[in-house]
Amino acid sequence: MALKEHYLMEDWQQMLDEVENIMNTSINALHMAENAEFSSKREVMLKLERSLDTLHALNRKKIDRDISEQATSYLRRHMF
Repeated sequence: MALKEHYLMEDWQQMLDEVENIMNTSINALHMAENAEFSSKREVMLKLERSLDTLHALNRKKIDRDISEQATSYLRRHMF
């Protein structure tokens, strides 16, 4: 599915920032693995978790908005 189906247009900049953060953090993790340097492992894991939590919240916002719009549409059709 396309990103536009999972996130609101108003949240795109934040979503793209978080995706970029995930990519950069993943590259850093690969460099850590290459060099067998794991001193900042916890920091990398926290960055990934924070970005994924933010994306999850943005997706939830889209789902909630869609549900609200469907309910409003239903009420308008059947109540008025």
